[in-house]
Amino acid sequence: MAPVLRPRRNGRWRTAPYAFGIGAAGANGRSRTAPYAFDIGAAEANENNNIYPHNQSHPGTAADWLALVYRFQPKTISLFPEPVGFVDHILHRVWLSVSPEFHNYTTVTNFVKYAKVELANEKAVLGLMTPWFFNIKQTRKRAEETGEEFYECWQRRCFRAGHVFLLSRTRKKPGSRKFLHRLVIFKPGYPTYPTASEPLERRAEQTRWIDHAISTIKQTFELESTWLGGSAVHHIPANPARGMAADSVEVSAEFIEEIMIQPELFPDEVCQLLDRRFQLMDRPKLKMYTPPSP
Repeated sequence: MAPVLRPRRNGRWRTAPYAFGIGAAGANGRSRTAPYAFDIGAAEANENNNIYPHNQSHPGTAADWLALVYRFQPKTISLFPEPVGFVDHILHRVWLSVSPEFHNYTTVTNFVKYAKVELANEKAVLGLMTPWFFNIKQTRKRAEETGEEFYECWQRRCFRAGHVFLLSRTRKKPGSRKFLHRLVIFKPGYPTYPTASEPLERRAEQTRWIDHAISTIKQTFELESTWLGGSAVHHIPANPARGMAADSVEVSAEFIEEIMIQPELFPDEVCQLLDRRFQLMDRPKLKMYTPPSP
């Protein structure tokens, strides 16, 4: 179930009430087996010793997790309370025509609209991006080969790629009342998260998706700089019982949780970005993006 956005009197959005629980904290205040702040209580999470949504989670799992984290957001940092799967509404509508389950995802366009409201009062906005780089034709063919229903095949075999977008105000533009902004894109991969990196055959599509997202953000916000890569300050390895390392969606959720619990860890200065292994993107002119065929 996706969070229900409702406007507050002061212009901020809020979600409908959700039940939540607080587990026992580990020695450092956080543990994958005993969640510190957020416990979605999902059977899926319990069975896999996993407290974060992952790259094969049901679409509602990420939405529910974000709805809980949203309740704990600090005063100066706002969290977009829906997972982003598409850049714009065009491709989103096509996938919705195949299965209504995709209504749990939203778009970068909606993230931008939310950020425009929030950045009037807050210093930064965070958003969880979980796109996938498989088209409908590929998924249907794979479903026929495996004998699965389309949606079941998509959930199990169309792995989502986790990213976090951090959009923040930096300074006023010289000679203007308008603010300049910084976009930081947490993209798990080499060298910090080698097992969470997108496979080689899908990296070109991932780059095109990110470029399209950046160009969409630039239509509303003037970006002073854009950074890519990065790492969390404290990475908690996945429980060995799972038999696998954390994927990019889990690592991205962990990155968000860390900032929600300790907002002082938000990378706000260039030295912090460099220390966290973010790299400055040198892309002054983005090529025209052509969306993949459904």
